[in-house]
Formats: sequence, C-alpha cells, structure tokens
Amino acid sequence: MAAGRDLRAGGAIRRVFREVHITAGGIAPVPLRLAACAAALQGNPTNASTIAQAAELATSGARPLTMTGYKLDLLTGLVRDVVERVVA
Repeated sequence: MAAGRDLRAGGAIRRVFREVHITAGGIAPVPLRLAACAAALQGNPTNASTIAQAAELATSGARPLTMTGYKLDLLTGLVRDVVERVVA
C-alpha cells in the first residue's frame, strides 16, 4: 500500500479528501484498486468517522480463499491506519 498527500496551499485550507486513489498489494495475484474505499473518502471531511466508513469498504466485493480470509481484517485495519497517518 502506498499513500501520499497534496500539501499545496490554495487559499483557505479545507480539510476534505480531494483526490483519492487506493491500491493494495499482497492480497490477490495482482494489486487491487480499492475504488469503493476511495469513493467513500472523495470530497468528504478528513475525520475519524469518514475514515472508518471507507476502511470498511476496503473489502467490498472480496472473495477470499478458505485459507486467506484473515487478510480481509488486516486490510481494513491497514487502510484505516494508513489514511489516518496521511491526514495527520
């Protein structure tokens, strides 16, 4: 997972997610774009509630193999932690 933020100032600073792209590797044969998660953040306030709701969507549509279901809980927590660090 990679994360970054745009620190450009353009007038009043608004604490909302402006442009969001989230991709995770190590959970499927190829890196997955977490579109539902990113969409839940886009345009919304950078607060704990928004982040928690988006993190829950990180696993939407996932169909884990029998032995890899534990990765869904890890992914939810990882997305929440990374996004919280980005906005801190």
